[in-house]
Amino acid sequence: MTIRAYIRHSMASPSANVQPSQQGVITKYLESEGKLLAAGAEVVFYVDENTPRIAPLSDRSIASQLLVDLKPGDAVVTASLDRLFVSPADALEQGSEWKERGIDFHIADMGRSFNNDALTPMFFAVAAGASELEEALEDAEEGITNGS
Repeated sequence: MTIRAYIRHSMASPSANVQPSQQGVITKYLESEGKLLAAGAEVVFYVDENTPRIAPLSDRSIASQLLVDLKPGDAVVTASLDRLFVSPADALEQGSEWKERGIDFHIADMGRSFNNDALTPMFFAVAAGASELEEALEDAEEGITNGS
């Protein structure tokens, strides 16, 4: 099993401040979820820099490599939902595909896996919507319009 940790720097965020923060959240989560590391899993970080959130995973240079590298039994970990997906619909679609392929998906700042039980689809939809709202509020504070 390989743990594939994904970090995305937005166009508006200086990467010097964002990467250590996201990497720290992911590392802390992995340490708290000892079962992920107990099996001797390798942790590989994928870092997309200066990437707008509106770019789907397959259009991001590093994320597209993550998609190619994924194998059944692997786990994808991201610091927060908005770092990985462009919309709740995108999150639900990709999460369902990963579940079918036997790939576990974790969101570190929410402290859980998203394909373990019957409540996951509902929780995932609510979490994705909340993440989209949080990103929109941050953009509004920074004066960024949708699509920037």
